[in-house]
Amino acid sequence: MRLNTGILYDLSESWYGYTVNKLYYYSNTKWRNDFRQHFNRPITDDLLFRARTRVQYFDENDYNPFLEQKFSLFHTLNKKSAVAYEALWSKQAEEDSDFDDDEILGKLQDNYQNVALRLRYRRNVWREWLYIELWPTIRWPEERDWDTVLAANFRLEVTFGGKGRSRLSE
Repeated sequence: MRLNTGILYDLSESWYGYTVNKLYYYSNTKWRNDFRQHFNRPITDDLLFRARTRVQYFDENDYNPFLEQKFSLFHTLNKKSAVAYEALWSKQAEEDSDFDDDEILGKLQDNYQNVALRLRYRRNVWREWLYIELWPTIRWPEERDWDTVLAANFRLEVTFGGKGRSRLSE
């Protein structure tokens, strides 16, 4: 079960915001709440700045909440491709760490912070409903004593029902 609520509103001539809350109920893991606050400022037709704050609560986690602050600059390169430049800070429960206990440097904690710089490249390929994304990331996780960690994600997206659209800025 999921209940979505949200509101979009103007803050000034140059800024607009939207507030979204998603409440989930899963039969196995019970409740999850995902709250997001966005502040957006279009810079040009091809550039959008966004500051997003996110707070998540997971019923199955012993240590809550998950906190995230993200600053993004979305750049439309052409009709088929876009890029997002992102700076992120997050605080997550130990049980949600990407690292196993034996990979954590230092004393085990209830939660850890993470700082990252990420580039998200999105391109429409072959058909209007098929997209690829590449996300190279540089992270500095507290679990690894703030050492530099390199990562990359590759995503393939297929949009069913109607035309695809650029979802990079969502």
